[in-house]
Amino acid sequence: MSKFSLPPNADTYIYTVKDRCMDLIRHNIWNGIRQDELNRWFGNFNNDLEYYFAACILDALIYRSSDQVTSLGNELFTKKLPLCLNKCGHAFVNYRDLLDLLKSQPTNELRLVSVTLKNERPVKSSNVVLRDFRRKIGLNDNWFIHPAEVKTELKNGVNTFIFIDDFLGTGSQFEGMYKENGFELLLSNANSIYSPLVAHETGIKFLNDKCGSVQIVSAEFLNKELDVFSFAFNDDVNNGEIAKEFYDSLLDKYKFDLLDKNKYGFGNLGLAYTFYHSAPDNCLNILWDDKNGWYPLIKK
Repeated sequence: MSKFSLPPNADTYIYTVKDRCMDLIRHNIWNGIRQDELNRWFGNFNNDLEYYFAACILDALIYRSSDQVTSLGNELFTKKLPLCLNKCGHAFVNYRDLLDLLKSQPTNELRLVSVTLKNERPVKSSNVVLRDFRRKIGLNDNWFIHPAEVKTELKNGVNTFIFIDDFLGTGSQFEGMYKENGFELLLSNANSIYSPLVAHETGIKFLNDKCGSVQIVSAEFLNKELDVFSFAFNDDVNNGEIAKEFYDSLLDKYKFDLLDKNKYGFGNLGLAYTFYHSAPDNCLNILWDDKNGWYPLIKK
């Protein structure tokens, strides 16, 4: 196999990508990253070949700002969820009906449930994103409950539970939460909806198999073609397999001690997709990890 190599005009490409990213930061489009953080991230690398690899990753990066996350939330609550809920017997006629309901005092019509395991830290990324979203659009916090409260709400007459999250990657976390709380049996006669802002097809397929009674509704869908190694290195000199081999050497060089099943982000999804405040762990570790002195571009 050929080795990862610099294509013609690689230096121009590196400069152009970095300059564009600086502009995105300067104009507050990438509003969770500072220019010095971008420079420090580039400082992790130490030769032109590594700089070129880093530029390819940056060029492929999908960055969701605070305003974009709010837009995703509005898409979910004004379009995707009302359509799903109406099929479950609810009656949200106007696109704002669900939002208006969730801004009022709670009734027994439904509950929004956080996707957290019992031993999980309260500052989990989805909680941070959703708290900011709830604040911006003015949802009443009393609609939101923890998984442990579902049983009580079910006894009180609630029959629709919407599990709210920021990101569905492999689906293993949701499955763990669902089974940990015995929801397969507990919610067997209720409407159970999982609503991450963003859902990857790998996780959707996994949960359709493992939690078949749960309906999945998201604002944004990611497919397997967003694996950066499938598109970011097709420069007529390199390809995805060559880039993977080079990436493996970077992980070894900079002492990222990763299992093979998570070498390209958790579940090996190979993503370069981040929110403004945090990167999903399905994203490539060189973007968010801080092991052995590595400076992350997006912090967890």
